[in-house]
Amino acid sequence: MEDWCGYSPNQNQIRQREATMRQSMLEKEHDYNQRIVTAAMEIEKRDLRTSALGAMATLCGGPVSLKTDSGVNLSFDVARMLSWIDAIFETPSDRTHAIGRRALKNLIIHNKEHVYLLHRAIEMCYMAKSSKSLESYFEVVVQVLTERDDFAPHFSRILSAGLYTLGNESNDLRVKSARLLRTLEERQHKSSKLQDLDVSVSDKTIAVYKLAQFEISRRLAKQHTELAFHVFSEFSKYFTNLLPDHQRNMVAAMLPWIQTIELQLDPNGGPTANSYMLLVNLFEITIRCGTALHNEIQALWQALATGPHAGNVRLVLDFIISLCLEKREQNFVDYAKQIVVYLSSTPAGAKVIEFLLLQITPKAMVAEKREPSSIPPEAAKFPHLANLDMVLPIGTMGGNKVSVLERFCNRG
Repeated sequence: MEDWCGYSPNQNQIRQREATMRQSMLEKEHDYNQRIVTAAMEIEKRDLRTSALGAMATLCGGPVSLKTDSGVNLSFDVARMLSWIDAIFETPSDRTHAIGRRALKNLIIHNKEHVYLLHRAIEMCYMAKSSKSLESYFEVVVQVLTERDDFAPHFSRILSAGLYTLGNESNDLRVKSARLLRTLEERQHKSSKLQDLDVSVSDKTIAVYKLAQFEISRRLAKQHTELAFHVFSEFSKYFTNLLPDHQRNMVAAMLPWIQTIELQLDPNGGPTANSYMLLVNLFEITIRCGTALHNEIQALWQALATGPHAGNVRLVLDFIISLCLEKREQNFVDYAKQIVVYLSSTPAGAKVIEFLLLQITPKAMVAEKREPSSIPPEAAKFPHLANLDMVLPIGTMGGNKVSVLERFCNRG
């Protein structure tokens, strides 16, 4: 059926076989008009594809793996099945999309123990290659989570996906997203009064629904402050892989959560696992996207400094200086200087300059060998934790500790 449905990995060989069949038919039916014969074959091929697709979608309504009486584990190639669904969602046909949604929903519902299937559908709400594909993936996620209360991925995962799709140009997608967020929040016996913004969400004016996206994010961030680090990590997992316009859409949803975050130190004087995750992820975003999205990246760093937690600025500066002294790499210093400029443009800017000047002391001028800082083990629990050694090439910066500090304090 995979060969018949038109979405097989062996499609090149299948086309060759179909060409041979067509040629054979034309040779046998030489008394008939060739165009009529070809058209008839195309109609039959189309009908067969539709029937095969429908049958495969129905067959997805069962387990993808089982254990035989003899103890042997049998399993479908799940990656191949998901690739098949991806191919279906890349077509423009509404009828084909409907079959694909049925297949994906069947897979998820009948394989509850394989949580990866639902998580992957949520992931495709960010990574889908087309808006139509995104709508189909999100439709399945909405149906599964609203119709079944026994599927319960971490609320932060759904929050992030819902807030991201609230900025989509599709009116229908935004309405479904707002409804999903409201439904899942009610199950937790909380309310951010999101229904007040239903009219704005469904408005076709970009400025109106973008403002509604920000306001919904702000209300949810205020109501679910404890999820701020998880929501940010979920966003940063996909951020660098999105197109610039979609990244800007995500920034609007991220800002209210960052403004609620308080960075903290652990007993050893370094950032806690939560704070470390946020700082390295935001540093990664700055490195990868700072040129194309200068204003947006600046807004993210400034959100940390303009929130209610005044100690954030000091902790950010301590972190980036420590990072540059440890790496001894010019590239890190250049990006760190950008962050310093971002922070200096906030109301706390005067304290930024004062802090940097305080670093230039006789004791600080003594070069010392710094051991690589350890990554807090708890940071691995988050959806995404950037590896800065992979993000930015490490070379030999040269110079010494004095030059690093001087570079930070040189605003020329």
